[in-house]
Amino acid sequence: MVTFPQISRTEDAAPLRACIEHAAGESGLKSGEVAILMTHFLEALVAEVAKGRPLRIPGFGLFVAARVDHPAALAKDRSPRCLPRFSASRAFRNEVRWGAAPTDAGKRVLARHQRNHSEHARADKGASRSHTALAAFRKSISAQLRDP
Repeated sequence: MVTFPQISRTEDAAPLRACIEHAAGESGLKSGEVAILMTHFLEALVAEVAKGRPLRIPGFGLFVAARVDHPAALAKDRSPRCLPRFSASRAFRNEVRWGAAPTDAGKRVLARHQRNHSEHARADKGASRSHTALAAFRKSISAQLRDP
């Protein structure tokens, strides 16, 4: 079994592990190979959105770089900038609407993630880039695949 770096608690890694193992089973690839392919896909997704190109995945959703024009944000910093935004497809929204149990757990996890990854959180970590994190993820999984 492949362990995922940068995910400290096992229960946090369980959904990612389930997705990767499902894709591995469907494709006939090893779970580590699927995880490495996933990092390459996500790296390319970030690069395309960072260029300002909307990226649509049919049946899943749309990723865009959206201009920040909220008055409170502009009051702090008038320089033009964009933030990544995701819009789930109707099929994805309905799948979640009718499949997920209504709990507050998702709201808590999302709030914690937004706090930890806001523009103002931990200025010392602000310079890291998503491709750096994905490369580290890949390197760790590749090392696990080499070591029996």
